[in-house]
Amino acid sequence: MPKTDSGQHRDFAAKSWNARFEKMGDDSEAAFERNHDKWVRYGLCRPPFAVGKLPLMLRYTPDYIHDTDGRPRFVEVQGCSPRKGIKIKCEKFVTLETGWAPLLPLNFFFWDSTRNMHTTIEYTDLLKLVKSDQVTMGTFKDPGGEKPYWQLKTNMFTWKQDGEETGMG
Repeated sequence: MPKTDSGQHRDFAAKSWNARFEKMGDDSEAAFERNHDKWVRYGLCRPPFAVGKLPLMLRYTPDYIHDTDGRPRFVEVQGCSPRKGIKIKCEKFVTLETGWAPLLPLNFFFWDSTRNMHTTIEYTDLLKLVKSDQVTMGTFKDPGGEKPYWQLKTNMFTWKQDGEETGMG
C-alpha cells in the first residue's frame, strides 16, 4: 500500500527526535513509491521494539525489492537536504555492501523533500563517491555511542523532479 505524503516539508533535522521518529522515512518512501512501479516493501518499517540489539544484517535490511525490466534489485531509501547533504552511516553502508549487495544489485534512492527532487544511484557508483576526496566525515549521536557517517554534497548527484522518469522502471 503506498504511503501518503502530507506535503509539509519542514526541515526534518530541526524537529524533535520523537517527531522525527513518528515519520522517519515516510516522505522518502512515499516519493519512491510514487515514482516507481513493480516494487515490494522488504525492510523493517519502525517496528514496535528497539532495533539496536538486532544483528546489523536485520537492522539494515534494504527497504524495497524493485523489478527493473525483469531484473530484481534491492533499494535503500533515504532522505536528505540540499543544505546538509546526504549523510550515510558507515555501518549501514558496509552492512548493505557486504551482506545484501552480493545477493542482488543494490540501488540507493535519495529524496530531497525541500526541493521535491530525487536521485537514484547504483551502489557501485555510490561507493566511488564515498571514496572520493569530496566526502567529509561526521558522527551521529546514538544511544549506543557515536556513529560515523559519510557526508556527500547534493551537487555530486543528478536530480529529477518528483514524477519524472527515474531510469529504474
